[in-house]
Amino acid sequence: MSLEIKHPQKEDGEKVWKLIKELGGLDLNSSYCYFMLCDYFNKSCAVAVDTDNGQLLGFISTYVAPENKETLFVWQVAVAKAGQGQGISKKLLNFVIEANKDIKKIETTIGPSNAASDGLFRSIARNFEAEIKKEVYLDENNFKEGEHETELLYKIGPLKR
Repeated sequence: MSLEIKHPQKEDGEKVWKLIKELGGLDLNSSYCYFMLCDYFNKSCAVAVDTDNGQLLGFISTYVAPENKETLFVWQVAVAKAGQGQGISKKLLNFVIEANKDIKKIETTIGPSNAASDGLFRSIARNFEAEIKKEVYLDENNFKEGEHETELLYKIGPLKR
């Protein structure tokens, strides 16, 4: 497999939507949302593509916080089953961090049961010699009954480059 990490294009929106739908476990947004992310927010998003067969293996959506241009908020990270266990999530996140040189902090929300995401962000914090602070962002009681578990806000920074 030859892996290419790059910014998405509008045309990738449908593939991203299908990837997240097939994986399950992530909140599935409308296909329109993914088209917008891949077009208007593509400099803060990335895709991983197997160049041997063109298969989309991963996607990350992030944005720079409007009120704090030094903070990158990571919204969704998705890796196809065929790409899992190969460090694709970390490659996607590193790509976005490098593409946004002014970023000094990362924030994301993670459910307590999501060990893979917790491991990814702990690894990123170690690589950038950054501290992690966690706090409850949304308690499970904020969601409709049984709809979602508590979301913890991870604050990582400052990043040492």
